[in-house]
Amino acid sequence: MKTKAKSEKAGSSPSLMTSSDYICLLSGFGKFGGGSYNPSQETVESFPDILITQGESKAARVRKRAKEVHIEKVVLETVGKTAWKNLKGKLQKLPENKPVVLVMTGLAEGIKGLHLERFAMNLRDYRIKDMSGAQIVDKPIVKNAQDLIRTTLPLDKLSESLGKSGIPCRVSNHAGTFICNELYFNAMHHTQAIKAVKACLFVHMPLAEEFAEVCRKAKNKKLKARAMAANSREKQIELLRDALAEVIEGVVKTIA
Repeated sequence: MKTKAKSEKAGSSPSLMTSSDYICLLSGFGKFGGGSYNPSQETVESFPDILITQGESKAARVRKRAKEVHIEKVVLETVGKTAWKNLKGKLQKLPENKPVVLVMTGLAEGIKGLHLERFAMNLRDYRIKDMSGAQIVDKPIVKNAQDLIRTTLPLDKLSESLGKSGIPCRVSNHAGTFICNELYFNAMHHTQAIKAVKACLFVHMPLAEEFAEVCRKAKNKKLKARAMAANSREKQIELLRDALAEVIEGVVKTIA
């Protein structure tokens, strides 16, 4: 996937958005739980404004043209009361005549590769306080809604495709019961009735240094070499960013 118009901070570029084939609303979270940083925030902030997908593989009978994906970025506070409100506000400002994919990201400490979340649960059960000091126990996110919502994306195929590129990735069955899950459930519940939104996905990521460490064992020589040279957090975040770009490309190809 090619990139252009790289920006340093999350924000919108209406002129780029107008000319793009797709819009990806990409979110990350700020720090929480005493951590020194959140890789999802730094990954989102490092993203370019435009991603260009590659064409179909050589095995494809009909080669499709590359697609231009505008990346609309937002970093959310790790606060249950406001995270969805702010993401929903960004979603409502997007053009209604462009197909949208919603990709949300967050940190899951202890994992090594990317986790593609299959389900969101209608449950708030915070193991720790959020950044506003709230700690909610055993409460529904949306009253009288279903217990589970499953993403419509074929995650097994997406994970397999990423694995062929050497990217450490697996399918996870749920996004926990903290703010990540709360955001995911709200997003999928809300966008079921929005025709422009073609797909929703939550991606959990590890700490940047741990992702680089596992990439150093990759069979893909290019990825392994990059990981071996990733001796700073900036370079480690670049690895996460490029892996997440592959995820977004896979999502776009699925709905194209």
